[in-house]
Amino acid sequence: MGDWICEKKYDMEITHKYAKCGTAACIAGWAWKLTNPTEPMPWSGDVATEVLGITLDDRNRLFYWQSWPAQFGGYIDNGTKKSAKIAAARIEHFIRTGE
Repeated sequence: MGDWICEKKYDMEITHKYAKCGTAACIAGWAWKLTNPTEPMPWSGDVATEVLGITLDDRNRLFYWQSWPAQFGGYIDNGTKKSAKIAAARIEHFIRTGE
């Protein structure tokens, strides 16, 4: 995971599509942005871990798609609606099962 939050207006090197809001964010990035909308995201997953109240093991299972269960293996971090739906399903699965 290279960036927690990318904003099109600041990062012209990103080649994937952005949502209409002009941002693309991982689970950690969104956890931070939704609870601290006007603050810049610190360069650490620790703050998002704290915001969500999860353990370090949970963080690794949730934030890093390489650690996701096999049924979410089609995820590609490319800013598309398909990727967003897979990530949302992953979050729901994590909430339901803790894995």
